[in-house]
Amino acid sequence: MFVYADQNFLIRCADTSDGRDAVIPAHKSGKATLVLSPMHFYEIGTVREDCFERTLRFVEEIQPAWILNRADILLQEFLCEWDRFWKHGNPEFEPIGDLAHVASAMHRKPRERFLGLTPRDFIEPFRDPASNQELLDVFKMNAIAHNENRSRYKVGDITPKVLHEVERRFVATQLARVNERGPYLQELNDRVNKLLDSEFSSTHISIFVENGAMKRLKAYSVESLLTSDRWAGNAKPNESRQVDRDHAVVSLAYCDIFVTSDLELRKYCEQVRGKSAFPLASVVGCEEWIEYLRTI
Repeated sequence: MFVYADQNFLIRCADTSDGRDAVIPAHKSGKATLVLSPMHFYEIGTVREDCFERTLRFVEEIQPAWILNRADILLQEFLCEWDRFWKHGNPEFEPIGDLAHVASAMHRKPRERFLGLTPRDFIEPFRDPASNQELLDVFKMNAIAHNENRSRYKVGDITPKVLHEVERRFVATQLARVNERGPYLQELNDRVNKLLDSEFSSTHISIFVENGAMKRLKAYSVESLLTSDRWAGNAKPNESRQVDRDHAVVSLAYCDIFVTSDLELRKYCEQVRGKSAFPLASVVGCEEWIEYLRTI
């Protein structure tokens, strides 16, 4: 059983022996494998000083499994379905692995390059505010795009034609990301537009979308439902909510349990679970999960 935990749960375990004493044996035995993602690098790295070392030491002690970040899961999931659709084989991808597996996907370099590195190697750079600027710029651009889309498409205004174009652009974006070497958004957008302007690639993209292949993308469906629910509400897509979205997409799609006591996030996750055509992770609170671990 793969159990994805948010930052507050990690702090809870780092700060209290009862949480740690329940989580570590369950993880070591394989009954409830703790899973973290690269978004935890940023969250742990930017936590207040008095929590930083305790939380990091807990992560180092438990040696969690790691799941690909949201962007890489969306990409790998899509590429597998794209190859199956065009009869290029029946590939599978592994969303969960060790730290080197996740780092390899993030940096587009061989896994062997990251063997021997520890969570501290990835987390400590975020203690320097200057190292966070690139990610903060992405949060800012995402917020602008979210607000523009919400103002453009009110609830009920996302027609089949609009949805078709949204899905075509998603496909083009994933194809454009295959050989990317960094978050160069303008270059990525240029490649996306070239793919959509090309008759050959645009036709293949339309065939993929129009034959229902998007319905087989589990993480994409979670992301779409979360986005739709966010558009329907008035909550601003601030940094915290964007981090929550990353946690929700990867955990709901590819883990068994998502542990969080964030009531707003749990509400949105339950809405997605109720609408999804896929079986998704159950969402439980921190104390509820610790109590359950004591029974197994």
